[in-house]
Amino acid sequence: MKVRCGACRTEFEAEAEGRHACPTCGAVNEVSATPPPQGSPAAPDQPAAPLAAAPPTAGGSVGAPAPAPALTKVACDQCSFEFVVGDIEVATCPNCSSQVTP
Repeated sequence: MKVRCGACRTEFEAEAEGRHACPTCGAVNEVSATPPPQGSPAAPDQPAAPLAAAPPTAGGSVGAPAPAPALTKVACDQCSFEFVVGDIEVATCPNCSSQVTP
């Protein structure tokens, strides 16, 4: 079964349940056939908990907070790893260190 390392997010093949070292970073990962409990940080299909409201601005003005800057999701051409980048010219893939142009 394919699993993703909890430390470096590299996907690798695990033959069976148990503890397996990541071939990229060496971190030991616990692999089980049962899905993690709902709400667990290891459950990728579960939505994250909502963030707390932003604190009031220093000027004390009341109103809508400024919109968050636009983020772009890109996929690495070398390893197909998808990640989010901001407004930059070239990104480095966190999975394989290849240069990616958003």
